[in-house]
Amino acid sequence: MTRGSVLLVDDEPKIRHALTRALLDEGHEAIGTGSPAEALQLLGQRPFDLLVVDNLMPGMSGLDMIR
Repeated sequence: MTRGSVLLVDDEPKIRHALTRALLDEGHEAIGTGSPAEALQLLGQRPFDLLVVDNLMPGMSGLDMIR
C-alpha cells in the first residue's frame, strides 16, 4: 500500500537518488527529477501529496518553481 506521493526536485543526482530511494523504501510513491521544468510538467499531469524542492538550482530556483 502506498503511503503518499512525493515529487522530489534536486539538481544534485546523489542527493536526489538517495532521498528517492529512502522514500520508496518507506512505501511512498516517489518521483525524482533534476529539472524544475520537468517537475512543472509532472505537476501539470497529476497531483502530488508532497513536494520536496531544492531552492538553489540552475535555471530556476525552487521558490520560482513553486510559484
